[in-house]
Amino acid sequence: MSTNRYERTTLGVNIRRLRGERGWTQDQLGKYAETTSVGMIESGARADPAASTVIAIAGALGVTVADLYAAPRKRTRKSA
Repeated sequence: MSTNRYERTTLGVNIRRLRGERGWTQDQLGKYAETTSVGMIESGARADPAASTVIAIAGALGVTVADLYAAPRKRTRKSA
């Protein structure tokens, strides 16, 4: 699976966000997804993760692969 810089950044940001929403550490997600590369993917150091790794991470997080590559959600300000 070939990715460009934007996709790598988006992938890592989304994995970190989704993992954090579940209160999981990188090690916990790695155990659930049966991979040791969560930290490298989140940081962008793993430039081209295997499709099987991305699929396993998505499955562990309970989301689709498309969700992992989706543009980060913008936060909106609530007016007072």
